Amino acid sequence: MNLSGNWQKIVLASFILCVSVAHGQLLTQAHAHNDYLKKPPLFAALEHGITSIEVDVFDVKGEVRIAHIPLFLKNKPLLKDQYLAPLAQRISQNGGTVFKNDSTQLILMIELKRNHSDLLQLLKTELETYHELIDIPRGNNKRWGPIKILLTGGVSTKLISSDELAIFTIDGGLSSLKNKIDPNLVPRISMNYTSHFKWKGRGKMPEAEKKWLIETINQANALGYEIRFWNMPNKEVIWEEFLRLGVHRINVDEYERFARFKSKMN
Repeated sequence: MNLSGNWQKIVLASFILCVSVAHGQLLTQAHAHNDYLKKPPLFAALEHGITSIEVDVFDVKGEVRIAHIPLFLKNKPLLKDQYLAPLAQRISQNGGTVFKNDSTQLILMIELKRNHSDLLQLLKTELETYHELIDIPRGNNKRWGPIKILLTGGVSTKLISSDELAIFTIDGGLSSLKNKIDPNLVPRISMNYTSHFKWKGRGKMPEAEKKWLIETINQANALGYEIRFWNMPNKEVIWEEFLRLGVHRINVDEYERFARFKSKMN
């Protein structure tokens, strides 16, 4: 593993910190939104037992670098340094799993920014080093792996379905649900909260919105998808109602707060 001095210190310190999960629970319904902005990236989420982590990446002169917007990209961290190498080290220490004594997969959701086909090829090359750790959900070489790669950012299903490695899955939209796309290719359906809900957490959720949500969740369950909403208010009353109705993933920005909330719910 070739990390800079600062990142080596962060990895080593955080690696020790994250051997056990905070609050003694895995947050299997949490999705760490823009995790790379947290301190430290990756390890803060893992410490709290979050099992789905999101990062945005750009192609920067043949390197996969993490950034939200295309500014000062050459100074941004490499995906392999900030996520892939530390995860490989952690999995090795845990005997083959991301979470100690638990086989729950980590979903690494990667948003491809610009030049999807070129960036995808770079990402494939990057992941070759860690191929044995990556889940293969379909095809002749189908097998379980501790890390599931989920692509987002408007990636074409045709581009991914024709890929021989079959290590990539796609974060789909409502159209994927309506068209009943193979859940081994599109396991997650993500939608903009404000496109479907006016409810901001005051009073009860409007019955029409609740009815649509229940119907959508039931359809997703029947077909094998999980449902996630982005751009949703960070309010516990909304988290509680969505989880009660069966929403599979909640976008989380405040890890400690969500962990406390889940502890109270349990």
